[in-house]
Amino acid sequence: MKAKIKKCYSAENNDGGTELVWHRHGMAAKRYLAMEIGCDFDEVADFKRRPEFDSYAETEKVPDEVLLSLGWWLTCQKRLCDSWVFEESYKASGNQVICDECNAESLKGEDNAG
Repeated sequence: MKAKIKKCYSAENNDGGTELVWHRHGMAAKRYLAMEIGCDFDEVADFKRRPEFDSYAETEKVPDEVLLSLGWWLTCQKRLCDSWVFEESYKASGNQVICDECNAESLKGEDNAG
């Protein structure tokens, strides 16, 4: 018997963002998302199949650059400042997505260190 391939699904979370999950069955994915979001199964908002992300099933992580190029926004990870980061304001610092303000502060600190 052939193993079922994991597919990507999404749902809106309580903060207006989107949660992604990879699962072999749609209803199981919805149950998992309900648990992650903290709501009942019937209250999962905007549950969708996301075939554009199926190829990331092995790592269960879509690269930040891919999400940003598709118009998604991410939250700055530098110091948890909660600023939104869009493709046009994207800066990478190691494996972190950071906003313009945090990037400027990092660069200022590097200039002062030298």
